Amino acid sequence: MIDPKVMQTVAEALNVQDSGLAVFDAEDRLVFCNEAHGDLFPLMAPLMMPGTTFDDILRGAVAVGQFDLDKHDRDPGYGSGWIGGIADKPIDLKTDTGRWLRGQEKRLPEGGWLIAWSDITQQKRRESALAKLLAGDPERNDFFAVAAEALASGLGCRWGGVTRYDERKETASVVAFFDSGKPQANFTYNLAGTPCQDVFENNGYCYVPRDVASHYPEDEILAEIEAETYYGSLVSAGDGEPLGNVMAMHDGPDPADGGGEEFVRMIARWVGIEFDRQKAREELEHRTSLFMDFAEASSDWLWETDADLRFTRFTSAPGFVEDRNLKVRIGRTPFEDFAPFGDQEGWQQVQADMEKRVPLRGFIFPIVDSRGRQFVYSVSGKPLYDAAGGFTGYRGTAFDITERWKAEDELARQSSAMEGVFENMDEGVSLFGSDLKMRAWNTRYHELLDFPAEMCFRGATFESFIRYNAERGEYGAGDVDELVAERVELARKFVAHRFERVREDGKVIEVRGTPIPGGGFVSIYADVTERYNAERSLRESEERYALAVAGAQDGLWDWSPKSDTGYISPRVAEFMGFGPDDPQPTLADWRASMVEEDVPAYRSALTAHLKGETSNYEVEYRIRNRKGEHVWILARGIGLRDEAGQVYRMSGSLTDITERKRTDELALAARKQAEAASRTKSEFLANISHELRTPLNAVIGFSEIMTGQMFGPLGHPSYMEYARDIYESGSHLLEVINDILDVAKAEAGKFELDVEEVSLEKIATAAIRLIAPRAGTAKVEVSLEAAEELPELLIDQRRMKQVFINLLSNAVKFTPEGGSVAVKLRLAGDGAPEIVIADSGIGMAPGDIETALQPFSQLDSRLSRRFEGTGLGLPLARTLIEVHGGTLLIESSPGSGTTVTVRLPASTIVAEDKTAGEDGPLRRVNAAE
Repeated sequence: MIDPKVMQTVAEALNVQDSGLAVFDAEDRLVFCNEAHGDLFPLMAPLMMPGTTFDDILRGAVAVGQFDLDKHDRDPGYGSGWIGGIADKPIDLKTDTGRWLRGQEKRLPEGGWLIAWSDITQQKRRESALAKLLAGDPERNDFFAVAAEALASGLGCRWGGVTRYDERKETASVVAFFDSGKPQANFTYNLAGTPCQDVFENNGYCYVPRDVASHYPEDEILAEIEAETYYGSLVSAGDGEPLGNVMAMHDGPDPADGGGEEFVRMIARWVGIEFDRQKAREELEHRTSLFMDFAEASSDWLWETDADLRFTRFTSAPGFVEDRNLKVRIGRTPFEDFAPFGDQEGWQQVQADMEKRVPLRGFIFPIVDSRGRQFVYSVSGKPLYDAAGGFTGYRGTAFDITERWKAEDELARQSSAMEGVFENMDEGVSLFGSDLKMRAWNTRYHELLDFPAEMCFRGATFESFIRYNAERGEYGAGDVDELVAERVELARKFVAHRFERVREDGKVIEVRGTPIPGGGFVSIYADVTERYNAERSLRESEERYALAVAGAQDGLWDWSPKSDTGYISPRVAEFMGFGPDDPQPTLADWRASMVEEDVPAYRSALTAHLKGETSNYEVEYRIRNRKGEHVWILARGIGLRDEAGQVYRMSGSLTDITERKRTDELALAARKQAEAASRTKSEFLANISHELRTPLNAVIGFSEIMTGQMFGPLGHPSYMEYARDIYESGSHLLEVINDILDVAKAEAGKFELDVEEVSLEKIATAAIRLIAPRAGTAKVEVSLEAAEELPELLIDQRRMKQVFINLLSNAVKFTPEGGSVAVKLRLAGDGAPEIVIADSGIGMAPGDIETALQPFSQLDSRLSRRFEGTGLGLPLARTLIEVHGGTLLIESSPGSGTTVTVRLPASTIVAEDKTAGEDGPLRRVNAAE
């Protein structure tokens, strides 16, 4: 069972956590859940009562619709095993509000367990958005539309868009725009006066969490759509040129709460890559068109066939063709003329393609002429059709690529060998030319440095890699442009360098740069994390040991069990009372100084560790120093074992804990004395209150009979006045005694609540009705204001009425004639019921508030004080609120009145689907619970 005091300390610590936490004992019964848990599972809050089993909570949660277990492959009834079976694999749940929560179980040493829930809605939202973006087809024109929609949905915003700047960077064309998940028509706008201009001119990023339209009054579009939140990031080409920007806007507070910068920048990088890819494709198409024009205009020789694929024309040509009579080829097919000299299978495929009217694209065939010379030709051709669409033959070109083919073959052979070495290196390698543009790299380069693979291409600028690193914080804090400029300028000097960089994930990269002839440099990157950590650990270990020996207040010892020899530090000699000039004592001297009664505990702990029964050696015992004084020692150590499991060496520390022992003894004695005094006080108050009640009841009863003249007139009028005074004084004294008894019960933990479904407004109305005569006499106005649809609460009606009466009595008592007391009943922002009682009275200093909340305390202690009372009203009211699980807060200042705010837990609100009966109290709760 968990100690209540420990649980209180743990509860206070867990209540400030962002994660929803619930602690269960070894019998699967709820011990505690923090406030964040109630925020994450509002429908479950009434179920989270201490002592409730996990099964009942889980079934209740399903019943109220908090979540559907069928969607998560879970079945209520497994107790802690519902999550315990997957301790290494968290469970994700989607709640009724649409939020995603992730739960993880942790076993506790006492046998209980803890479930931690965290909100992963943003993560799920962005995973969905990225999945949508990854599923898009980059060959289609809708890539930017998908990016705009993914950007908006990933941030939870209403609008998302992708824009592209004109050449002057004065206007921007919206190439994709989404509103609430629906595509909108594209449009163009001026950059001036818009947040997009800030994105372009400043650091490539702009974020405005609220009132964005008021920040940019010239932007008519923001005003028209009534945008509140704005995200924007620059879209750049691979060489760093600004191309446009992506943007997301919302018509309310930022759903991502400022946490979307990396996501927005990532979408911007993808859009920039797509812009580059489209530009490259357009350039490729243009170059292909040029190539085809030149190919048709110039060649080594031209050829043409008829519909039967027989040559009808040849032009003069060098090489092999020059060695033959061209006229002989007229009327023959290519397969008859060339196939016998070349690749038979290749020519068979060419024949099949030409019979199918398929264009020829660079068919390469080697042949040998009559003098044994080898030639290689590249042949291309396209089918010809007449105006009616009838096939008329082929026309094409042929190029002698013999020398190129030989050179490429040799280069390919060498490149293949070099690439095999290059790609299989453990180190990353990059080569930049004198213009600081990439010439070569291997896969290990971008893997080791975590660069996206698409960043690496021939011609990529050195600056683009430096900027990428700077933006993700690789070089620490500072202006990104300045960090980039410094490193680019250093690279232009082409100086050999070697250094180590520790990355944020702890990985250590060694960088070695070497300049190459003609300008530029080659860099080699190696992962030296293991070596770096080993060297650092060794240095730290050596420093730590040196410091421990030189400056530790603890003594150090080292012992070899086999030889029974060892070492004790000078600090140990001080414990024994030896001076600096005395001979150094031995281990035998230390053992001899042990108090005989403590030797069995020392031997037992040492034997247990030597046998392997304990992971560490630890024991407390006393020694007798040279002065004959007892010194308490805490001994700790650990043994080193050989392959057979035997301890061959032990080392550890010895700490003087004498003062701690004395302090513990004094604290224990003081605590026992305080507990005895508290019990005596509580028993006295309970006994004396009981003894006083019996005669007071008789006095009150008889005075009431006399006041009512039940047995005839009293005679003289003064007797009637005296009887009324006796009755009122006795009734007042009985109220005081009842208050004292209530305080005594609360301190003894015997306070019980009769909880039932009641209306807070009805209780307040009844209390005001009782206090009305007193308020009327004092000429103080009392008003009540209750929120609409205020729910019924599960509270003790009589005790809550007592709270109202005590607080209202105080408010009326300390409010001058003509003043007012206002009572307000409402629900706080988190749904918790609140009672506010504000008066226009004399008030009190903030430093006196805590004194007023102490039992029997009076701020005015003079015998002639103006305001009478026992000083129990406020303390008792706070006690009654706290046993309900609530809080009482007082705000006041002299001359400005006093405001008392009572806050009850949200769990007191009666759920709509009531499961208890409607007649009578639902349950009785002991205040000690």
